[in-house]
Formats: sequence, C-alpha cells, structure tokens
Amino acid sequence: MRRQLGAVEISNSRDKPREMNVLLPEVVETGDDKVLRPRIWKPLHAKEELLNCWHAGDFEKISFYENKKPQYDEELEAYTLDFAGRVTLASSKNFLLVSSQDVEDLILRFGRVEDGQFVMDVAWPMSPLLALGVSLASVITRTSG
Repeated sequence: MRRQLGAVEISNSRDKPREMNVLLPEVVETGDDKVLRPRIWKPLHAKEELLNCWHAGDFEKISFYENKKPQYDEELEAYTLDFAGRVTLASSKNFLLVSSQDVEDLILRFGRVEDGQFVMDVAWPMSPLLALGVSLASVITRTSG
C-alpha cells in the first residue's frame, strides 16, 4: 500500500506573488519511547489524499504550511523577502515556507544563488527528502499569465 508523504499546491499569476500550500501528516508521539514522528498517511481512495481532504475542509491530522507573503517595496517596485543573506539572486521560484500557525516558524528556505544554483535550508518537522520535493515543485511550476 502506498504512503503519502505530503502534498504541494502552487498558484501562479503574473500580477501577484505565487502562493504555495504544503500539507504534511501531523507529527505525533509514537511507541513506548514517545518519539515524535509524522503520522503515516495511507489513503485508500483519492478522496482520502491530503489535498482532497484539505479542499473538503477536513484538516484533522494535517499540518499546513504556506509560503511567507512578500512585502511590496515601493523603491524597488518589486515584492521582497528577507532571506538572511542565504539567497543572492531574485527569482519567482524563491520562497520561505512557514507554519500557518506561526509565520515566524521557518521550516524551509529555498532560493537562487547563481544561474542554475540554488540553496535549500530545512528544519523539523520537514525532512530533507520532503524539502527537496517541495523545492522541485517550485522550480518546475511555470508562471501563468
């Protein structure tokens, strides 16, 4: 039986910053040692997949993350985010992923540092594998017009 590790939804348009939603199974205590681990999500039908549950308003057992909303800089005439010096080139693919509960709780930073080179910083509860999947989704998603 397959296991769903997470889901990513990206909305693009040319006239506003992209919006990214990332859904992960919630983190729970498991075993006698009470170790925190992501819940195992094994949907039997399409309606039980993370994105479908979320769109249906069933948020139980799901952790929700979103890209931090950029601020419009009048001087630069562009949307900006503070990447703490880790990202050096502007790109619509750059993002900061934060908890929907706390926008200061940064779990994933991704951005361009040179042509064809990116940096990715990840924090718990996201694994490096999930962070890579989310980052690849950002890179391959085209801006619609």
